[in-house]
Amino acid sequence: MPQIGNGELIIDHSECCRIPKTNREFWVAKIRRNQERDEKVQHELASMGWHSITIWECELKPKKREQTLDALAYTLNRIYLQDRTVKRYVIPEEEPMMAAENIPTVYGNKAT
Repeated sequence: MPQIGNGELIIDHSECCRIPKTNREFWVAKIRRNQERDEKVQHELASMGWHSITIWECELKPKKREQTLDALAYTLNRIYLQDRTVKRYVIPEEEPMMAAENIPTVYGNKAT
């Protein structure tokens, strides 16, 4: 599974991020580009069958670490089981013809 570690400043985790007061335009543009790039990469990974999970730096601080790791274990187990479930494919049945229906024609001739 691809791993991407996110720091609050570089990606703009709104709960923890504070954009620096100096050179603000640069940081706002950089954060926006990073968000757009990360979204694109996550979509590309998903199209190849990969799952991506975002864990923020602040979620690994001692106060939240255990909760984050429990949530991560739950998510990984769920993904593991979901990926290994036998997928049943249903073949749609053709609608049966009624006795009183006309026989369909193929290129102007009656079908046999």
